[in-house]
Amino acid sequence: MADAALARSELNLRSARGFFDVGTKPKSDVTRAEVEVANARVDVIRARNLVRFSETSLANALGLEATVPIEIDDILTYEPVTLDSTQLLAEALGNRPELRQSQSRLDAARAQLSGARARYLPDLTVNGSAGTVQ
Repeated sequence: MADAALARSELNLRSARGFFDVGTKPKSDVTRAEVEVANARVDVIRARNLVRFSETSLANALGLEATVPIEIDDILTYEPVTLDSTQLLAEALGNRPELRQSQSRLDAARAQLSGARARYLPDLTVNGSAGTVQ
């Protein structure tokens, strides 16, 4: 991408020089185009350095020598996948410990409410005995 930007900048510079040579554009357009080419060259250098840095980082992550050349094969393929959003949502919610914790707290609060309601009602106690009289 940086190489393409450099090529475009160089094309713009040639165009600006051509217009300047025939007298239809001022020298400032040529200077501006020269600055764009210089900036594009800096961007190319930065991009190439970033590629080298990334390759070195990848080699280090893989436990390889930093000087080992790394070749990456583009083997990505597209395979359509059908997903059931209901099942995925259930699985995602099941894997959230804070949701399970909140559900446990809700169940405990309901149990406390049920206990409080039971204590609010009157108690009815019945005692009885059976026996014979002599």
